[in-house]
Amino acid sequence: MEVEGIIQLIKATQTAPSWVIQARETNNELNALVYGENFHELLINQIEKIEDNSRAVARRKYSIDTRDLFQRIMEPRNNVFAADGGSENWKEDINKKRVEAIKERLNSFKGGKSIEKYMAESYFQLSDIDPNGLIFLEYTTNGNGVEDVYPTYKSIQDIKDYHCKGQSVKWVLFEPVKVIEKGNTYKLHRFVDEEIDATIVERNGSFEVLEDETFANEFGEVPAVILSPIQKVGSKLRLSWLFYIQELAKKYARDVSIKTLYEFLQGFPKHWRYVMMCNLCHGTGQKDGETCKKCTGTGELKKGDVTDDIRLPVPTDKEQPVIAPNIAGFVSPDLDTLQHMEESRVSLEALIEYTMWGTQTVKQGNDSNETATGRYLDIQPLINKLHVFADSAEEVENILVGYVAKLVDGIGVDGDLYTKTYGRRFIIESPDVLLEKYNDARKSGTPITVLDKMLEEIISSKYKNDINMRSKMHKKSLVEPYVHYSIKEIFDIFGAEKAEKKTMFSYWWEKMADHNKKVEQLKEDYNSYFEENKSQTIEVEAE
Repeated sequence: MEVEGIIQLIKATQTAPSWVIQARETNNELNALVYGENFHELLINQIEKIEDNSRAVARRKYSIDTRDLFQRIMEPRNNVFAADGGSENWKEDINKKRVEAIKERLNSFKGGKSIEKYMAESYFQLSDIDPNGLIFLEYTTNGNGVEDVYPTYKSIQDIKDYHCKGQSVKWVLFEPVKVIEKGNTYKLHRFVDEEIDATIVERNGSFEVLEDETFANEFGEVPAVILSPIQKVGSKLRLSWLFYIQELAKKYARDVSIKTLYEFLQGFPKHWRYVMMCNLCHGTGQKDGETCKKCTGTGELKKGDVTDDIRLPVPTDKEQPVIAPNIAGFVSPDLDTLQHMEESRVSLEALIEYTMWGTQTVKQGNDSNETATGRYLDIQPLINKLHVFADSAEEVENILVGYVAKLVDGIGVDGDLYTKTYGRRFIIESPDVLLEKYNDARKSGTPITVLDKMLEEIISSKYKNDINMRSKMHKKSLVEPYVHYSIKEIFDIFGAEKAEKKTMFSYWWEKMADHNKKVEQLKEDYNSYFEENKSQTIEVEAE
């Protein structure tokens, strides 16, 4: 865009367009729900015609935010970056040194972290709360060219307007930066399109290009990705991944705040006792013609002392009840209401989980809710949703790699330089649930190939965050003889020698095996070890 066109655009957008204003409001609300920022001010409002001001103030003060809810609900999404499988493919005719130069940039993409680490830590975190924001690449140069290229997060709060092309951007105009210098105030407007990265100075209604801060765009396109791929039909607005649970989460926040206030008001036992007469003035309030100092003239004790006693008249009427020892006690809180509120909270959280994933967690076993094994009613809808998340993250990472390659080396213009495919072997359920399913399948005679897959899932789940141990245990499962059978089962089916081979394996694996070797070599090593060390009595019996 020509400079004059940029200035005209700035003049036409002195106020952000309505879609940007709406996007900012959504960003503020999602920030409050997911991370608790300004939660009480934005979401805990007085309930009109039901709640007085003092109760509303107290509820706002003592309510807790909903960050824990989103941590639980969105936890399965971590599987996108922990799934097994996937691949990286570089164009075959690209010089290896050039590829290594690009890889070096990608391995220190943000704060010394790789692009994979950046995506895992930042992408969904940002797209949840700011679907209309941008991941925008910036770069620095030195005498030899590009020194560093790195991603920045451009919040919708800092964007005046942009024009999208899919999830990419054709041009973007940022909110101006106000500068005060020697008592003079002016604004700096930044505009970026495929040709130029321009800074325009606005002083007293006049505009001019700041030459020192205006450059040709070395990327050849706006190096930005819109955080959400979901565009609202008929609008420029993008929708958060949390769009369909946003209103439910607001209700959850309100209900929990009411429950919290009710616990303060009604959750404590209400103690009662009969009025204790002052034993100094004998209930008259007067002592020696003056106001009694002990009861301040009330004739009643305000605070009991261990030497005080309650004196009751001796009943004279046969129908008069004997009060002692029922002279004090307490009124139990309304536990039924509190229990109902808690059950409603749990039910609402289950609805939020079902809305998000198409399934929900149920507790299995006889243990308490805290310790019982949790499993999903139906795992397939959750896996389907994880594929959607993986598709989006995969596309964004590939786009960002393309930008880096074009800046660093000027290649990959057509987006065919590099293609990364995310792994899709998601391990959703806990090791305990998977082990229970595996044992049931083994007892029912499930085919070995199916059992192999189930055992692989157990190992992946148990060592999800320890890639070295996961690899070691996968290798062990492939080397161990008759891995799905117990020693007794092997003895009954195959005989004593095979049972001993199973028995000796654990010692060899832990003490003697070289875990760096390949599976086939390990199998050969163990067979040799077994032949050299197996019991001689078995050989005699075999003869």
